[in-house]
Formats: sequence, structure tokens, C-alpha cells
Amino acid sequence: MMENTCNLEKHLRQAGKSIRGTALEIGIEPHLMNAYVHGKRPNQRNALRVAAGLGIDVRELWPNFDELRSY
Repeated sequence: MMENTCNLEKHLRQAGKSIRGTALEIGIEPHLMNAYVHGKRPNQRNALRVAAGLGIDVRELWPNFDELRSY
């Protein structure tokens, strides 16, 4: 089981957004967004998309942003 190291689910709830709706809004596949909620680490591009879609700094979700894949 993947460890959930970010607060993505909490931020989605606070923003009143769904996993699927947010994914479609920011242009990523809903199954990827679901995986991110459950602890999969995104690449930097998708991490930035998710954070921008929630209107927060990417490091609030992934403090180790610089260690994420860059593609």
C-alpha cells in the first residue's frame, strides 16, 4: 500500500472539489488524480497542475517537489 505523504485529499475537501472534477478541470486523467490522493508521487508537471487547480503552492502538497520526476 502506498503511503499518503501529501495533504491532497484534505485540500480537495476544503476546496469543495471532487477528484474526478478536479482532474478533468486541470487536464489529467482521473485515475492519476485518484492515485495521487492515495499516495502516488506525480511528476513535477502534474504536481504543478494539481496545486494550481487548488490555488495553493505545490510544496503544500509535496514538500519534496524538487525530488519528483521532472517530466
